[in-house]
Amino acid sequence: MFRGLPTGDLPDPSLSNIEQCQKIPRCLLALETRNSTLVNAKLVMEDVPALNALSLPSQTIGEPISQQGQLAYKAVIMIEGNDVSTGLKWAMLSKSIVVMPRPAKSSWFMEELLQPYVHYVPIKPDMSDVDAQVRWIVDNDKLAHRIAIRGSMWVNDMLFHDDAEEEERQIEREILSRYEALFI
Repeated sequence: MFRGLPTGDLPDPSLSNIEQCQKIPRCLLALETRNSTLVNAKLVMEDVPALNALSLPSQTIGEPISQQGQLAYKAVIMIEGNDVSTGLKWAMLSKSIVVMPRPAKSSWFMEELLQPYVHYVPIKPDMSDVDAQVRWIVDNDKLAHRIAIRGSMWVNDMLFHDDAEEEERQIEREILSRYEALFI
């Protein structure tokens, strides 16, 4: 399941509606899975006037679904938009199976260290294998469940481990020293 705004860099307006959509990963996901019987991926178009004008196929547009509603699904698809996928942390902590392309952006959560088939089920950036990967999850329930547990353990370690608070202070000190070195 996926619900989200079609955030990301707006493509060249001289392209056709579908070509513009294909340049935005979240839009591409909704477009590629619009006829899927396994994947419920829809764009939420509120407050995005530039993309509302695209006249996308109706199968790509849906109503928002709360986090609780999303957790009724076995797997949650996380796609980066303007920055890291902000929902990734709650999705991994929820013990849902996270499906996503390899992270291209990173934050304090160290997304670049997450491993495919260890912490999440990978999909290609062109979204061409989403149905196949969701089918893999259905066909490999025990392995998929282990991936969800490891993802949840990653979040727990990052946020709730006994050393997490001290590690956060160390990171803050390191950031401050780098700023001081550059600007003072």
